[in-house]
Amino acid sequence: MRPLASDRESVVLVVEDDPEIRYLLSVLLSEQGHAVLEGDNAHLAEELLDERSPDLVVLDLVLPDRDGRQVLDRIREHPDTATVPVVVVSAHADRNVRQDCFVRGADHFVSKPFDPDELLGEISAVLERAKRRSPAPVLTDPASGFLNRAGIAEALRQAVAPSALALVRLDGLLALSERWGWQEAEKRVRASAEVIAGALPEGSRAGRLGGGEFVVLMPGADAAALADECEPILSAVRGVRLD
Repeated sequence: MRPLASDRESVVLVVEDDPEIRYLLSVLLSEQGHAVLEGDNAHLAEELLDERSPDLVVLDLVLPDRDGRQVLDRIREHPDTATVPVVVVSAHADRNVRQDCFVRGADHFVSKPFDPDELLGEISAVLERAKRRSPAPVLTDPASGFLNRAGIAEALRQAVAPSALALVRLDGLLALSERWGWQEAEKRVRASAEVIAGALPEGSRAGRLGGGEFVVLMPGADAAALADECEPILSAVRGVRLD
């Protein structure tokens, strides 16, 4: 398969403890023109992430020293890697696991055993989407324009007054992405972000944890007033169609 010209210099980090699968992925990606970094455990993966922020991470969930989802959290919560696309490739692929990865910020989930051509196609599609986006600040989620996980953590660290944090979840986004692809799901994320932004209480900030989960940080609000403050946001989000 001939590599796409726009992909020739992409750096892909493969985090996989099975040497045969890691070798296969390395060969396939190299043949497509990608530069490949390899890690067989979470600790080495994080060292490689610190040394060189890749353009994409292919991540297994079962690693010898840690659950791969902890690596995903680390990627999303660190400013230098918060916007790096992550494709999870795992044999643990029940719906709850997929949903959990999606919420933590995975861009795609591929079940093992996988078809090599299909996996390469998904990786190329994720890279192309990432390259078409306008460059975003490191603390900004590129899909919604809100704070990303690293940005949310930084906002909480800098908060000087008591604050309330509300969670807004889009039910059905995972099913939509599995049926129609992440590009369609991302359209709903952007549409939801627009209506959330329009309904935010004055002085509040919004963030996106991943998938269809958003948070609203309300400085000075208390728990008693939280439901009333959130009602306009929830009403606006209910108007976004996810089917």
